[in-house]
Amino acid sequence: MQPKMESEKKALIQAEILPPNPNVKAYPPQPGQKYIVKAFGPEPTYLTCPNCYCNIRTRIESRSTAKTHLIALLCFMMCFLPCLPCIYCTDGCRAIEHYCPKCNEYLGKYDN
Repeated sequence: MQPKMESEKKALIQAEILPPNPNVKAYPPQPGQKYIVKAFGPEPTYLTCPNCYCNIRTRIESRSTAKTHLIALLCFMMCFLPCLPCIYCTDGCRAIEHYCPKCNEYLGKYDN
């Protein structure tokens, strides 16, 4: 029996990748709808990509945010100049963005 709609095909692919979990109620996404029910942290995490439906470990990238620049400005104004490079080199003041390594879809971000 072949599925008639594209959404049915994706639901079948997703069902084959991850076994059902009795503790989680999940409903198939509507056409064009993407969602992730996962809170991201500072480390890569395992999940099913909502774009390519592959079971993946996320690829992470750290990015400077407005908070990073604001902390750097405060350090500059308070004459803590030796601290400026540390703000941009450590992940403590930066946002961690999670991406799918297969299709490069943006999945979410973690802000410290």
